Amino acid sequence: MIERLLALRPVEGADAVEYPGQAGAKLARIRRECGIPIEESELLEVRDTCRAFGLDDLAARAGE
Repeated sequence: MIERLLALRPVEGADAVEYPGQAGAKLARIRRECGIPIEESELLEVRDTCRAFGLDDLAARAGE
């Protein structure tokens, strides 16, 4: 059934026909392979929070 759905011609302006959950599954796969994007400022905040709680080993993993 999925194969038949994916074989349909997309409507004008769309690249392909997608089924529910397909985009989310693709994003999850990309993030497993490449990691979750995070702003540097957020990463520094995580580092500082780790240091505040004495978790220096985790703070070091978050960068300097």
